[in-house]
Amino acid sequence: FLSVGNYYDVGEEKPFEKYLTLLESGGSRTAFVNSAYSLLKTYEFDGLDLAWQFPQTKPKRIRGFTGKLWHGFKKLFTGDSILDPKADEHREEFTALVRDLKNAFAHDKFQIGFTQLPHVNQTIFLDIPLLKDSVDYVNIAAYDQQTPERNPKEGDYTAPIYEPSERVKGNNVDDKVKAWHSQGTSLDKIIVGIATYGRGWKLSGDSGITGVPPIPADGPSPAGPYTNIPGFYSFGEVCAKLPNPGNANLKGAEYPLRKINDPTKRFGPYAFRIPDENDEHGVWLSYEDPESAGNKAAYVKAKGLGGISINDLGLDDFRGTCSGDKFPILRAAKYRL
Repeated sequence: FLSVGNYYDVGEEKPFEKYLTLLESGGSRTAFVNSAYSLLKTYEFDGLDLAWQFPQTKPKRIRGFTGKLWHGFKKLFTGDSILDPKADEHREEFTALVRDLKNAFAHDKFQIGFTQLPHVNQTIFLDIPLLKDSVDYVNIAAYDQQTPERNPKEGDYTAPIYEPSERVKGNNVDDKVKAWHSQGTSLDKIIVGIATYGRGWKLSGDSGITGVPPIPADGPSPAGPYTNIPGFYSFGEVCAKLPNPGNANLKGAEYPLRKINDPTKRFGPYAFRIPDENDEHGVWLSYEDPESAGNKAAYVKAKGLGGISINDLGLDDFRGTCSGDKFPILRAAKYRL
């Protein structure tokens, strides 16, 4: 499949704007359809995946009872900021684009899929009852629900299957699946995305010693040696931070993190290292590992869903340095399907 979109426009302040601008013009939509068809035909692709960008929902803090009351009181005066003033139009135009692509692809039997990116509000931007019959699959990228960029002051599970207690509604795999299925989408069309990386936060003296999320944090943790992005680690980099014979005697910033498994198979593992006496080297890390990937594949099988997608293969342990098995997350997920 040829895919277009995703969150790779890192140099742009509002990268979604060009996607919305394209939708607003019938001529632009036609040009896009023709271009997509030509590329699929020329390079013998099987279909097109639309990882279409819409404005992302704004992060919501986890509040206690008093905090909720105060937040509700403030909203009486400030109101809710509007995510997209032309959301209704964009929803209709995106539906039209998908329908036009389906019609253009029909003769050659090219397929069309939709990848719902993290933090796309389906109630605002997606007309699911109309979209479901025009796509061959829906790939739910239900990861990065919490990241140090969106939530610098609070570390939490990035990709839970089910909602942990007292969290923001909808930020989990099961809620995303229900959102599509409850509006008529066939279960065998729904694909669940599994990440091959972790998200890390820097801990401080205010973070406590338990490691239990949600946990107070101080922005992203230091960058890994290969990905070189603060707060972002490939699975191989995650493995290097966990206890193993090679780092048992290290100290300070290299001392291994304490891993906490998920016995409920609902939220995924996390690992942490509390800050030292100088309030340094504290890290909290939420990530996917072979066990949690297998749990998600088991969820997919039990629910009768269409399958899984891996994002992405290059961030899995492709050298097998962790356990000796190459691509352990991919292999674990495939084994449980």
